[in-house]
Amino acid sequence: MKEKSIQISSDMLARLAEEVCLWCKKVPKRVSHFCSRSCAQGAQQTSPGLLEVPEGHATFKSIAEQFKVSWRYTTRQCPPVRRVYKIMASQASLDKYEAYRNSVEARGHFKASGKYAGNENRRWHGTRRDCNLGALGHTQFCASTTCFLCCIIKTTFKKSLGGQFGAGIYTSSTSFKSDANFRNTNASPLKAMLLSKVVKSTALTAPPAGYDSVLAEVGGGRTDDELVVYSKNAARPSYLLMYEP
Repeated sequence: MKEKSIQISSDMLARLAEEVCLWCKKVPKRVSHFCSRSCAQGAQQTSPGLLEVPEGHATFKSIAEQFKVSWRYTTRQCPPVRRVYKIMASQASLDKYEAYRNSVEARGHFKASGKYAGNENRRWHGTRRDCNLGALGHTQFCASTTCFLCCIIKTTFKKSLGGQFGAGIYTSSTSFKSDANFRNTNASPLKAMLLSKVVKSTALTAPPAGYDSVLAEVGGGRTDDELVVYSKNAARPSYLLMYEP
C-alpha cells in the first residue's frame, strides 16, 4: 500500500511562518497570538516571562516597521531590529490594566469616535538594563533591583520621580526618543526597548489635577513627543524589542 504524502508549497510555509501560534509553533494563530485556549493558557502560565517572536512572523514585521517609521531622526539611520519578544504579564496585572482602561472608556466614550477603548496607544519606553536579557536568546530575568528593564517586565511600571511633568510613567511615539533614554550597564551586542500599551485618555499639555495624562507634542522648542500617565495601571509593557546599537 502506497503512503500518501501532502505537498506543502513554499507560499503555504511562508503564510504559516507569518501567522504561527507563538506557543506551539505548529499551526496558525486564531485568537490574539495563539491557536487555541490551551496554548493561550500554557503561555500565560509562564508569566511573568518572554516568548520569542520568529523573525518572519507578522507580529515581528509589524513591530519592526513601527520602530523604523517612528525613528524620525534624519542624521542617524534607524538601526536594524534583531529580536522581538512577546511579554507575558501576570493575569492579575492585566486585569488591573483592563479595569483602568474600562473606567477611562466609561468616562470618555472614545470608541464612539473610532478610537480604541480608553484611547489606548502603543508607545515606546527606553530604560536601564544591567543584564543581557533579550540578547542571544536570553529570557531569564536578573535579580538586580536597578535593572529597570527586568523590573518593569516582572512587575510593570513604577512612576518616575525626575520627569519634566512630575511623577509619572514616561513614554513616546518616537523610537529615537526612547533610544536616547536607554542605558546599558553591561556589555551587550544589542540594545533594548519596550513597546507598551498606554491608556492615553484625554491628554493635555500640562498636568492639572484630576486629569489622566499629559501629552508633550513636537513644537515650541521640542523635537520629540512624550506621553506621561499618572496611574500605575495606565500602562503595561507588551513587547521587548532588541536592536543593534
